[in-house]
Amino acid sequence: MSSTTKALVVLVCTMISLPGNTVTYVVRKGDTLGEVLYRNVPGRIYGPGNNLEKVKRLNPKLQSVHMLDPGITLELPKGDGEYTQLELSSQSKNMRQAIGENGVVKTPLVKKVTKSDEVSLHQSIIFGIKLSSESLKALEKLSNASEISNSDLGYGYFLRWEHKWNEDVHYFLEGSMRKFKFKVASNKTLSGDTILKMDAFTGIKWNFQESHLFEGSMGLVENLILNSDSGSILNIDKVVTPVLKIAGKHTVIRFKRPYTVYAFWNAGGIFPTKQSAYETEWGSFWEVGSESTYELEGRSFTISVSYGQDSLTTDSLEQTNKSIEIGASIGVEF
Repeated sequence: MSSTTKALVVLVCTMISLPGNTVTYVVRKGDTLGEVLYRNVPGRIYGPGNNLEKVKRLNPKLQSVHMLDPGITLELPKGDGEYTQLELSSQSKNMRQAIGENGVVKTPLVKKVTKSDEVSLHQSIIFGIKLSSESLKALEKLSNASEISNSDLGYGYFLRWEHKWNEDVHYFLEGSMRKFKFKVASNKTLSGDTILKMDAFTGIKWNFQESHLFEGSMGLVENLILNSDSGSILNIDKVVTPVLKIAGKHTVIRFKRPYTVYAFWNAGGIFPTKQSAYETEWGSFWEVGSESTYELEGRSFTISVSYGQDSLTTDSLEQTNKSIEIGASIGVEF
């Protein structure tokens, strides 16, 4: 780089750092740097002479342009031109509405930007894998005899889609599939030891304050029931039941870099059903766990571990299933 070029770069950096050439902005919950520039700073966000690079120079301690901690103060350039990208977008929309069939502008083009114009909707997809082990215990009501079956380490997949209505409320759809291979005591025989278990949920997620979120959802779950055809031959049946679930996730440790440790829980009720093989009564389930998440530039990487239990009663059995899971996932916001 020539001495002349170096001098020009130093001059530009000095000019945008001078008092009067910058404005301050206090970050709000859910802000990204692109959105802040879109709403508040005239000129290009990307491309030649872009505002994004200017902000990075004005705020050298900024860790990530996508993960902004609420409450911090940013130095923003005043930008080039009169209108922000949001105002230009609004004017373009007004222009299309204002021009009549004969091409004559009928209404003023400039529109005052309101808070409703600042709402931006986002979606995200999370995909992950799970390694899990499940234990089934069935108690026959008449004989009080109990049977137990434990699985080897099983595996599965899950997928979650979220739609961001606003900063605090998200709508989501999620589903999972897990495959287990069960075994029983040496004096017993298990008919059909490989089981595929699936579930699906839809619900609402609510971000409460900065460190807590809660979910409410409904779904369909395949419950596993261990039963005996005879004294030594056991079967594992599946019954599909509707469930209602509430869940919470709470920040335990938030580091300076975009890395956070959470504790989470969920609990719910299993609705009674009448099916060809069983009549199920009201049941319940719960799960507790912890996860660590690293978020960077619209992507998230998560590792979790959890323990859970569900209880289901049929007309002939009392079923208790316990599980432990380790999961890993990646999420992308778009």
